[in-house]
Amino acid sequence: MDLSTWTAETWIAVVAALISLGALFATAVQARSARRQAIETQRQTELQEQVRRDAYAPYVWLDYRQARNVPWIIELVLRNEGPTTATDVQVSVDPPISRYVGEERSPLQQIAGFARGFSSLPPGREMRWTLGPHQEVLKAGNADAHFVRISCNGPEGPVQPIEYTLDFSDATNISIRIPKTMDHLVEAVKAQTKAIDSWNK
Repeated sequence: MDLSTWTAETWIAVVAALISLGALFATAVQARSARRQAIETQRQTELQEQVRRDAYAPYVWLDYRQARNVPWIIELVLRNEGPTTATDVQVSVDPPISRYVGEERSPLQQIAGFARGFSSLPPGREMRWTLGPHQEVLKAGNADAHFVRISCNGPEGPVQPIEYTLDFSDATNISIRIPKTMDHLVEAVKAQTKAIDSWNK
């Protein structure tokens, strides 16, 4: 192509075309950047909404605990640590955890809440079940690892279920807090007597 033959009009047309192509390219880049910003804004909005929902949702857990006044007695504790009420709380434990009642094992599935669910757990609500003395709990087969799954509803609908392994054998060598005074010892004996009486009912 002999550029020397181009007229002024031809040069003007070529320059105009190049300017148009440049503007089109700049528009495409801007549109792509705008799409990316829109996607990122949406992602941030969804993340903030999820954080808000999680912060407002109930948080229910199940764990072993030493009895408050009788440290050698083991209890199973269900608690809602969240700021709102949990409803339709379903707790499944596999294999089942048993209470040691006299010479018999009593699976927790015989308790209505574990069998069909707990109607509600307000914030801070804590429920305790006596499993028995430390050694009897081990004898009842509870030293096995148990797969726990807890699901419930919160004010804004179903809460993401939590799943974890509960293993009593992890605590086989923990220290036991002995009552420090005679008053504490008397209270501990009373609590233990009450716990033993409850097993025989």
